[in-house]
Parts: sequence; structure tokens; C-alpha cells
Amino acid sequence: MSRTSSGRGASSTSVAFPAWVLGRDPSKRIICASYGQELSNKLARDTSAVMWSEWYLRAFATRLAQRTAAADFETTQRGGRMATSVGGVLTGRGGDIVIIDDPVKPDEALSEAQRQAANDWFDNTLYTRLNDKRTGAIVIIMQRLHLDDLVGHVLEKEAWEVINLPAIAQEDEVWDYATVLGPTQYVRQSGELLHPEREPQDVLDGVRAALGEYSFSAQYLQAPVPLGGGGLAGVLHPR
Repeated sequence: MSRTSSGRGASSTSVAFPAWVLGRDPSKRIICASYGQELSNKLARDTSAVMWSEWYLRAFATRLAQRTAAADFETTQRGGRMATSVGGVLTGRGGDIVIIDDPVKPDEALSEAQRQAANDWFDNTLYTRLNDKRTGAIVIIMQRLHLDDLVGHVLEKEAWEVINLPAIAQEDEVWDYATVLGPTQYVRQSGELLHPEREPQDVLDGVRAALGEYSFSAQYLQAPVPLGGGGLAGVLHPR
């Protein structure tokens, strides 16, 4: 069973990735969950819109069934994408891939009850929903919010593959990845900004001042610290 936790990238993971998976294998079943049903439904509609687009229909042979719900659609090969919320019922449903996108709202992250509810739902409901635990995958995509958020919770229990993209690199990072032109390596230097065109240093400095060190360390550096504590703790580094 493959498991991945990450920082930001909701559109890529919850919208584009399911469309790509179903394009390659229309029999795959995907479960996508977010903190609220409204957000989950919106992301499902976005995936459906991609799969009905002219360019997608030219690129893939996969076709959606004509009579299907926007938030729980199927392909003509009986695969599909189901949208649910964290805490939602999944009785009788299983997936080959499970995607959890922002399990807790940032403004609820300090609530122990909210964090515990999300963690308990993962342990008691979602974790068993993989159709095949040997080949299935669970993907968690979120910004860190607390030492005991869902990423912190699962890392305490077992090993996960972690992709960590802080807004400011905390140490030198080496990324090896494949492209159509062959293997490529990118070295990100300590202090290098993740997206300087969108969030240059002066913008990040303003965000840090507005959020405070506690929220900035968690949400922008992916390194939550104890509330009221001093230095960084719980930093997730690429493996």
C-alpha cells in the first residue's frame, strides 16, 4: 500500500490526478474527501468538467456514463470518482486510490475536538476502504496546521512517503524525477523560495508578520511548532 502526504496542490491532486488516472484506466475507483461536502462536490465537478473537455476526449478513450451524479460519477467501464467529506459515511464503498484533501480547516486546527474527529475518521472509517491494501494508495494533501494534525497523526503510526514543499527551503533539497526527455535532477538551495513569482520574499515577510510565527511555521514552512514554543519542530523532509 502506497501512502503519500504533502503540502499544497489541491487542484493537481483532487482534480487533474483523478482525471489522469481514469484516462489511463477507466475501471479505477477513486474516493476523494475534503473537510466539507461542498468543497468535495466542487472538486468533483471540476474533475468532471476536465473529463468532458474536448482536449481530454481527444487524449483519452475514457468516457463518462451519461446518467451519473456530478459528485459520484462513473465511467462506462464502471470506474469513477466519489466525493465525500471528512466524517462522511463510506459503508459499502471502496477505492483503489483514496485522496484526502485538506481534512481540517485552518481556522479549526487549534480545536482538539476537530483534529481528533478527523484522525478518528481516518483510523476507523477511511483506512479500511482500499479495495486492495497491497496495491492501493492513500494520498493526503494538506498544509501542516498542528503537530497532531492528520499528517502528524499518521507519521506517528507508520512510515509514509513524504513530499514536502515549504515556501522557503529550510535546507538543501535534491529532487530526482522523470520527464519525457529522461531523468532530471533539481537542487533547491536552503533559503530558496518555492514560487518567487507568486510569493516573493517581501510578500512572505508580510504574511509572516500577519500570521505570526506559529501559523507561518506550520502553513508556509510545513514545520508546526508547539503553541507558544520556540524553535522549529516536526519538520518533514523529502525522502
